[in-house]
Amino acid sequence: MTTQSNSDLQTQSSRSVINKINDFLATPHYVALLAVLTAASNLFALELPYYTLIAALCLYVCIFGRDLLPLAPYFAFCYMSPSIGNNPGQNQDSIFSAPGTRVYILCLGAILALSVLYRIIRCRKQFFRKNALFSGMVVLGCAYLIGGLGSAAFPNMLAKNTLFALMQCGAVILPYWLLCGGVDWKTARRDYLAWIGFSAGGILLFEILGIYLQNNVIIDGTIYRDYIYTGWGIHNNLGGMLAMMIPFAFFLATKYHKGWIGTVVGSAFYIGVLLTCSRSSILVGSIIYLVCITLMLHYARNRRHNTIALITVIGTIILALVLFHKQLLVLFSDLLDMGMDPSSRDTIYMEGLESFVQAPLFGNSFYS
Repeated sequence: MTTQSNSDLQTQSSRSVINKINDFLATPHYVALLAVLTAASNLFALELPYYTLIAALCLYVCIFGRDLLPLAPYFAFCYMSPSIGNNPGQNQDSIFSAPGTRVYILCLGAILALSVLYRIIRCRKQFFRKNALFSGMVVLGCAYLIGGLGSAAFPNMLAKNTLFALMQCGAVILPYWLLCGGVDWKTARRDYLAWIGFSAGGILLFEILGIYLQNNVIIDGTIYRDYIYTGWGIHNNLGGMLAMMIPFAFFLATKYHKGWIGTVVGSAFYIGVLLTCSRSSILVGSIIYLVCITLMLHYARNRRHNTIALITVIGTIILALVLFHKQLLVLFSDLLDMGMDPSSRDTIYMEGLESFVQAPLFGNSFYS
């Protein structure tokens, strides 16, 4: 009787610990912790410990988690984790070039795949129920697979074309399928995805600051955007990603009493976009920022504090422009000197149009 009671107590204790962990995994604090670890991976070249932790967390979630919601941040964060030092294009001694490391990463990938497969088999009824967008995504996948059909380049590029098409299908369909079938969205926080976007913006902001420190981007008081790159992308990638994160900060700014923090952070995201010196990102980011502050001022729960925060931010920017306009003109002179130079995009567009004319129905393959 005593032995059975002790066993029951141990079981209850284990369930209590698991419940507490699962409660934490459903909070913004977990998302923020993952964001800090992702930024650390990028800034300090900690990819292997980071990927190991991600694999361990995935294994736990798939076995003991209530649903797959805690995996949602991985789709945004893991992409941004590779460091400058381990960029294979810049460093031949990158860990991604070492055979032993590749084997280790493949093993971690196998753990991820088997963990998710176990969860799918265990909860197959949830994953194979009807999803609103799945049929459309299947059509999109088929369009990828027949891309280039009938073109002159298609027979020679069939293997590479098919592999690339399958990767595109997986990148679009798999996250949707897993998060749609594997997450109980009725019990999830309604702002969970907003916190992911907010945290992703924070990661990008710290990465941009890290790039400025590690790459010596500023030379003689001028920003040289060719030095703005990290382990996973260049200035355009950084700027485009950060521009997309601005709305998440302002969405949170409308939902909380201390939403003015979101207003300040969203403005910091916009300044980060400016620091990437990506012209297309700055153009689109400016439009996004103006739309966001307009909507925020209309829907904010604490409009007074948000308005004060916004006036303070804009006032500080204007004051900086007035006091340091000469230094700022020098700082961004490399960008300003480019003006409306299309950077050979006009040539690329013409080649694209010529390729389209050659095969207007199914395209000219991904590798034309």
